[in-house]
Amino acid sequence: MSCFKTLQGVCNACQNVNLANVHAVAVAIVDADPAQNVVALEQKARRSVKPAILWFLRKFNVDLHNILIVFSGCDRQQQIWRLYSSFRS
Repeated sequence: MSCFKTLQGVCNACQNVNLANVHAVAVAIVDADPAQNVVALEQKARRSVKPAILWFLRKFNVDLHNILIVFSGCDRQQQIWRLYSSFRS
């Protein structure tokens, strides 16, 4: 389940992309070269990573969805069994 939760966390992060470090780098670039534009640099960075993020989301939300659900279900079943076993003893 920890693997499933980790992947789920990564998927959530991909859906809510925060590029604070990109902003800091863009500001530093503009400080060094005022001809550059912070917003344009941030947009370029977003366009650069977008294909990878879309691939990742498709891979785990579509292509591997059924497999991940099975693993998630197996872990839930083990948790229920452990809980049941603890009450029996």
